[in-house]
Amino acid sequence: MSFIIANQGLNAVISMSIPVLSIVYPVAITVVLLILIAKFIPTKRITQQIPVIIVFILSIFSVISKLGWLKINFIESLPLRAYSLEWFPVAIIATILGYLVGIFVKQDPIKYQQE
Repeated sequence: MSFIIANQGLNAVISMSIPVLSIVYPVAITVVLLILIAKFIPTKRITQQIPVIIVFILSIFSVISKLGWLKINFIESLPLRAYSLEWFPVAIIATILGYLVGIFVKQDPIKYQQE
């Protein structure tokens, strides 16, 4: 398989990896930011799950829209779309929503161990 990909050239490899990275990197950045927030503000598991799930779904629809497979007007109208950061305001809102939901859910706050 890698032989076939290698023979297609660098441009083909890059063009195939961009959609995957466009789905993965918003989720990864969201997770890192949520962990940093949890160091200073005690948060519950649901507080972190909600933004990650929403950003993941948004990233998939964003890639589908960018590839032209389906035009999604909602995604096209999000702020920071021109910079491929349309997930960021949604992540902030989802984090606030997750925090509010976490107030009513009986879970222990997440504690990250320092080594």
